[in-house]
Amino acid sequence: MDGDTIHALVYALAEEVALPAKALFEAIYVALLDQPRGPRIGWFLSSLDHDFVCTRLHDTAMLEG
Repeated sequence: MDGDTIHALVYALAEEVALPAKALFEAIYVALLDQPRGPRIGWFLSSLDHDFVCTRLHDTAMLEG
C-alpha cells in the first residue's frame, strides 16, 4: 500500500472513531517513535515492516488498555 493511501486511511479511521486526526497521528508517532511528531504518516508507515507496525501498535494498545 502506498503512503498516500495509508495517509487517507488514517484520516478515515480518525473520523470513524470520532477522534481528531491530530490525536491519532500523535498516538501513532508516540507508539513508534516515542515523540508526538514525525514524518508524513502514510509514507512513514509504508516504509516500515508491516508486522513490526502491527505488533508495536498492538503492544502499545495493550499497555494503555
